[in-house]
Amino acid sequence: MIIPSFNEISKITDSRYALVMLVSKRARQLVDGSEPCINTKDENPVTTAIKEVMDNDVVFGEPMSDYEYRLKAEKIRLAEELEDAVVDVQADAIEAGGMNDIVG
Repeated sequence: MIIPSFNEISKITDSRYALVMLVSKRARQLVDGSEPCINTKDENPVTTAIKEVMDNDVVFGEPMSDYEYRLKAEKIRLAEELEDAVVDVQADAIEAGGMNDIVG
């Protein structure tokens, strides 16, 4: 399990209790079937919830609906796919000797 330092935690909130409540509620949502907001292979919902909180994907405030969580997760997934596609195109261009055409 990830144990963030107090300096990292204090950037999110001064209250450890509030942080624990946020992580536990998010972990419960994940257990109940909500999609993660991050791309992770972790099966532990608490670890995933901590990562989401530390990445500011889950914040204090009004609760999001499952639809909003799914939408955010889909946006993240698409952004990662786009980034992977750009890397693939750049690699193909380098292999073909035409990277200058892409970069400018």
